[in-house]
Amino acid sequence: MAVEQTFSCLLCILCISAYFLPIFGALEFHGSSNTLEYRNASMGHQVTGVVSQYREQVWLYSWINKTEPYAVRVTVESQSSNQDYPLLFVARLQRGVVSWPIPVEGFNYNLVSRTLCPFSHGITQLNRSESISIDVSTSSLKPVNYSLKAMFADKFQLSLGSPLRVVVDPAQPVYFLWRFPKDVDTVVIKAESNDSTLCAILSVQGTKCPVYDLARNVEFTGHFQTMTTKAAITLERNQTQYYVVLIVKSSDEECVSGERFAEPRTGELVSRDRHYAGLLSSRQKNVTITVERTLSEKNYVKAIMAPVLFFGSFYIVTFAVLLGTWCRQKGGKERSFRSILMPKRSDNQDAPVSVPLRTSSSRRSRDHYGSTPQTILPVNEPLDTDSLERYENDHLVTERAMNPSSKDFEKHYDMLHDIEMEKDVYRLRTSLMLTDLAKKEKKYLKKKYRHYHWNLLLIAVFYALPVVQLVVTYQKVLNFSGDEDICYYNFFCAHPLGVLSAFNNVFSNIGYVMLGILFLLLVLRRDRQHKLDVAENSELEKRYGIPQHYAIFYAMGLALIMEGVLSGCYHVCPNNSNFQFDTSFMYIITCLGVVKLYQARHPDIAANAHIVYTGFAVIIFIAMIGVVYSSFAFWTTFAIIHVFGCLYLSSQIYYMGRVKFDAGMFARVFVLLRYDCCSCPVYKDRMLLLVIANAVNWFFAIYGVAATPSDFATYLLAILIVNGILYLAFYVIMKLRNKEKLLFFPSVVLCMTLVCWTFALIFFLRNLTSWQKSPARSREDNKECYLLEFYDYHDVWHFLSACALFLSFLGLLTLDDDLLKTPRHHIPVF
Repeated sequence: MAVEQTFSCLLCILCISAYFLPIFGALEFHGSSNTLEYRNASMGHQVTGVVSQYREQVWLYSWINKTEPYAVRVTVESQSSNQDYPLLFVARLQRGVVSWPIPVEGFNYNLVSRTLCPFSHGITQLNRSESISIDVSTSSLKPVNYSLKAMFADKFQLSLGSPLRVVVDPAQPVYFLWRFPKDVDTVVIKAESNDSTLCAILSVQGTKCPVYDLARNVEFTGHFQTMTTKAAITLERNQTQYYVVLIVKSSDEECVSGERFAEPRTGELVSRDRHYAGLLSSRQKNVTITVERTLSEKNYVKAIMAPVLFFGSFYIVTFAVLLGTWCRQKGGKERSFRSILMPKRSDNQDAPVSVPLRTSSSRRSRDHYGSTPQTILPVNEPLDTDSLERYENDHLVTERAMNPSSKDFEKHYDMLHDIEMEKDVYRLRTSLMLTDLAKKEKKYLKKKYRHYHWNLLLIAVFYALPVVQLVVTYQKVLNFSGDEDICYYNFFCAHPLGVLSAFNNVFSNIGYVMLGILFLLLVLRRDRQHKLDVAENSELEKRYGIPQHYAIFYAMGLALIMEGVLSGCYHVCPNNSNFQFDTSFMYIITCLGVVKLYQARHPDIAANAHIVYTGFAVIIFIAMIGVVYSSFAFWTTFAIIHVFGCLYLSSQIYYMGRVKFDAGMFARVFVLLRYDCCSCPVYKDRMLLLVIANAVNWFFAIYGVAATPSDFATYLLAILIVNGILYLAFYVIMKLRNKEKLLFFPSVVLCMTLVCWTFALIFFLRNLTSWQKSPARSREDNKECYLLEFYDYHDVWHFLSACALFLSFLGLLTLDDDLLKTPRHHIPVF
């Protein structure tokens, strides 16, 4: 019995053992999968190891703290790891944890280098022991080999003026420490790569851990720029030290397209540069990092005062000239305009009078446009004093008749609406004199032209206010986000001041403002002087010289000031969203110059202000469409509009605004082509000008369709400027051809204008930035400062173009001063 019980107990024990044995075995087996090996290693020595899902290794490093700032850089390599089961590294250190896998970022980067978060920067106890641990693990069932090396980062701290050459790729980002010396408040950190256009990012961050040195997080803090060959970040001393981070992107799409977080294309190389044709795993970029001192406060003051004194010299010279003129007039050396007398009878004999062929003795009322009725004299009748007096007396009677206070005059005049027929008669004469196109009352024309400057003032106010608000918002976004790809500066010559990142580009527009104010003062003085002259001798207003209307000159001066204001606003943050701020008033200035030049000899038929400003709005709208939606279809459409617009303006200029567009338009066009173009034209001078102008504009239209320039705004501005130059040249040539004098002062001014424009265009064509490109591509053209170590080529363009525009305006203001004493019936129209 005892034997049976003993046998039963043994059997039970065996059964229980058989049941729990697999469990114990499993526990022992799984316990071995979590084997954790601790190993010691020393700095600068390479170690190797093998890990798997069941085996994890930890390497321990320790050293004595250094006196200088330093950081530890870890380099790991593994050829047997793969994307499914990457090798994981976790570095635990004093100020945080850093982790990374091998391979990296979906590509076969089997070699990775990372700089661990720096330690105490030498400000703690010198003999303190520092340590780190690096954990190596993987989920792979198969053993994975690796090698690991930890060492102190070479040249971790940047020095002022000492270039540092580094090699970077997507798996080996680098960063360095920059400490401001005590006597330095602002520096510029430059990164240049002459042998590679791979896409990289330069970042400047505060000294906090973790350091954002990966493509996926480098934009989370600090200031940063994308770069291909150049990048530069101006850094002000808001704190003592910063980290300068440099990484290479795994693709070039962001630098090529300019789109943030652009996805690389699959199945082909992303880089478009011909110097790069390697695999993605060999995207190594050689970069030279340099920290340079910027200008001191003393140099800032010098650079700011220089243009103020330069443009202030224009005021001094102007005051000196005006003072000398006043002294000569007081001394009797130069006769004032007020002493002009009526011309002698001999001066007016043999002077053909351009008057309408119609000989009706009845006086016509003016039409709803305010045309002034005239007494009609026989054609080509020699104008003696008696006939001229009769002409003026009839003109005075007419003015009284049209006075609203005289209600009884209306019944004494024929109110037939045939004055338009009369216009066709005298405006289409083969030989026009200024008297033919200066028939309207001074009061009416004054009301017509004063809309130019008042309307422009309103436009400027309502245009500038949202512009200022927008660019201030841009600047705040840049300062807050740190994304310096928002604005297209010349970063190699961008000097900050206050909230402005490129103060020099903004301040260089001071010339437009100062010279615009000076031109307004000159026009105001000339206007008042003319009124005093007319008050003492009313004949000046009626019979002599070019009719003096200064409203367009006031508008030109105001436009010059607004060009400076809006160009400054644009340069607060230049980009493709606010390009029109810099060019809108350039369009207006160019067109106003042409309108004023045309108005001089055509005062009665010059366009109204609302028509001109509507044309400006159309031009600016077309410029906006051309930049935002540029395509072959747009260029073709614009070319058609351009050509037909030129034909329309040509017809109006050729026939003095008397062309009607109605059902018989095509028949008249056929007659025009047959008798004026295919044979000897009636108005040869005008025809020659229009043929040349149309040929030039057609060339521009064809060139636009064929080449489709990337900068449509500059292309459109070039069209307007070339047309303005053609008309000015035609005007000067016709003056000389009609034996009119070109006085010394306007001759000198026009020559100086030509010189200034020549040099200004030389500096303008040296492109430093281009918002048609991506920010990184645009920075490839950045250059060092050119003038006073403060202003670049574009700033010099601002200075010279301001001088050129002022001199151009001054030339237009004084161009016809030789005709101040010439009777209007001796002044030809062309």
